[in-house]
Amino acid sequence: MSTVLVFLTMDSDETHKVMEFQCGPMRSVTLPYGAQWVPDMPGYWTREATDANIIAEIAKACPPMAAAGIPLPQCVSFKVITQEDIPKSREFRDAWEHDGTTIVHNMEKARQIHMVHLRQARVDALGALDMAWMQAIGQKDSTVADAIEAQRQALRDLPNTVPVETAQTVKELTVMWPEGLPR
Repeated sequence: MSTVLVFLTMDSDETHKVMEFQCGPMRSVTLPYGAQWVPDMPGYWTREATDANIIAEIAKACPPMAAAGIPLPQCVSFKVITQEDIPKSREFRDAWEHDGTTIVHNMEKARQIHMVHLRQARVDALGALDMAWMQAIGQKDSTVADAIEAQRQALRDLPNTVPVETAQTVKELTVMWPEGLPR
């Protein structure tokens, strides 16, 4: 079986997809658009990765509406890519874009994704500190409660203290993680 990777640029501007286009030989009871039965291999078909065949497969993979009548993102362009074009780290895959040559990261989107991750980690850390703070208050231990409150305040201030706007690459973003904040 052979496949061709296709990068789909979607109209939602929030999602892009990498699709595997199956060329064959594949076994099925029906013949997909643009495919031909393989001689001497009953039930197997093959097809070329032409623009028309790829567009037909994209139309199947990206229906215009969900079952509930909700519009779904639509492909506005595609580009055949190789495995080497795909970034090794998938951490910021929602920020991927194709620049006409290869897949690059939209840094504005990557910064927003990083902030979402920081905020979620902060929420988790605050939840743990809230329990410890309430226990200290219940035991009337103001020294411990004050120390915990200082940690809580540092977490509340956190998004404003991480200079994500200075990051020019996703590698720079990934190292912008406050010490002590769980990943």
